[in-house]
Amino acid sequence: MFRLRNANDVSARLSFPNTGPDQQATVVVGHLDGRGLPGAGFAEVLYAVNADKVPVTVPLPQYQGRAFVLHPAHRAPQAADRRPSQLARWDAQTGQLQVPARTALVYVLD
Repeated sequence: MFRLRNANDVSARLSFPNTGPDQQATVVVGHLDGRGLPGAGFAEVLYAVNADKVPVTVPLPQYQGRAFVLHPAHRAPQAADRRPSQLARWDAQTGQLQVPARTALVYVLD
């Protein structure tokens, strides 16, 4: 999925939902749609990078109800950074993503 072949694929599959007047300025959030893409591995990928010194909660109501789970690399016992598995949360009921301070993380949807 991270090897989209042309600008049309990027435009159709990549979005940045944390934008506009209510955005969390210290957090980059991206969403990749892998549905129907050969070799994608996941139906969807939701990722975030929090550059702030404090944790943030990002409202993402457009993904409310989706059962995102933390990427297997973050859940592995040998993960280099344990903050995503210990402190990050995706709340499907409210559509809110909690991102620990100074953390990059990935959630996936099979």
